[in-house]
Amino acid sequence: MVKIGSTESEARSIEIDVLQGSILEPLLFILYNRDLEKIAAQHGLSIHIYAVDTQFHISFVPETYDDTLERVQNCVDYTRIWMAHNLLKLNPGKTEVTVLATRWDPVVQNQNCL
Repeated sequence: MVKIGSTESEARSIEIDVLQGSILEPLLFILYNRDLEKIAAQHGLSIHIYAVDTQFHISFVPETYDDTLERVQNCVDYTRIWMAHNLLKLNPGKTEVTVLATRWDPVVQNQNCL
């Protein structure tokens, strides 16, 4: 039940939850997301987790662009499966791939890079 002022919602049972702000929240978040570090490593990527945002990182040489893009896509696909299995959802509206390269790089020049 949620109560705001004198207004109350109807009571419903919650099967899975960690109260926001509880002492267990940071520890459970770290343990829960530990698998994401393993997923990233399996695909040759590094990971940065901050609050509820997760970023995968990878460096590559231009000649491996296609292989690297495939590894990133496989990692995202596997992450989506892992999240669904753990009752989470990957938000496609906030999921993006950004490739940073120099403008003089002929291999990635035509690949819609920043």
